[in-house]
Amino acid sequence: MMIRKRILILALALISASLLSKTIHGQGDISAEEILKKVQEPFDSIQDYVVDIQARVDMEGVRVPEMVVKVSFKQPDKVHFESEGFAMLPREGIIINPAKFLEEGSQAALLGKDSLEGEEMYLLELVPTTESLLNPKVHLWVDGERWVIRQIKMIPAQGGGVTVRIEPVLVQGEFWLPQKTTVEVDFPQRRGMETRGPHQDPDRRRPFEKPPRSGKITITFSNYQINTGLSDEIFEEETQ
Repeated sequence: MMIRKRILILALALISASLLSKTIHGQGDISAEEILKKVQEPFDSIQDYVVDIQARVDMEGVRVPEMVVKVSFKQPDKVHFESEGFAMLPREGIIINPAKFLEEGSQAALLGKDSLEGEEMYLLELVPTTESLLNPKVHLWVDGERWVIRQIKMIPAQGGGVTVRIEPVLVQGEFWLPQKTTVEVDFPQRRGMETRGPHQDPDRRRPFEKPPRSGKITITFSNYQINTGLSDEIFEEETQ
């Protein structure tokens, strides 16, 4: 009787361990690359789109009127801006193309999960093989239910950085695209040496100091038109 009882307890313990293992692996066995591919897959079905945007700049030392721009996008990376006036817009806050995070030149790692506005997100880190001001380390917050990027944080080695917060909307009942993005910039004080003079004589190098600057750009999106078959001619002037 005692032997049967021990066998039953052992069997129950093995079943419980197996169920627990399946639960843990079902929730946690996913890599950064797999997450990025899940984000990329639905975006691949978008061949092109046109969208109207309004942008408001609130940045120290910069005075720019509210901008109204029509943006055209075509895979893989063609972008055209159409505006009646001057448009100073950060591309990172307008075209959220997951493909750029799958490009070679950086290593992706899953840091775990993090809370963003009360929702649980996957937190990824992309570290470039050669880190620079133009090629910074990047953190991504990914919604694992809709498989969309909700926040991007670019972290240069020099300090400061750029944070892009994305509020998605379901377009045509199929595509999750930005409804609103908020771009926050934080540039620290910079010191260094600069070369002056018409011939950039290195002997004329002088120290310079740039004050810190911070600000915010708020961009709203409306009137999406998806997969209308945009012609390449629309984008030709952008490459000239």
